[in-house]
Amino acid sequence: MADPHVSITLDFRTPAAAAVVMEHVVAAVNRSTMPYQLTGTFCHSFDLDDVEE
Repeated sequence: MADPHVSITLDFRTPAAAAVVMEHVVAAVNRSTMPYQLTGTFCHSFDLDDVEE
């Protein structure tokens, strides 16, 4: 692969605002010593009560 990427989805159950959660996740990734380059972020908020199973 010339330009390999991995996309990971994390769902958090929290009353915190989506932007706050994203900020904490990105800060944790940046503090880590993992040999990965974070190339982008995406944030989506939803209410589990509104999601059909």
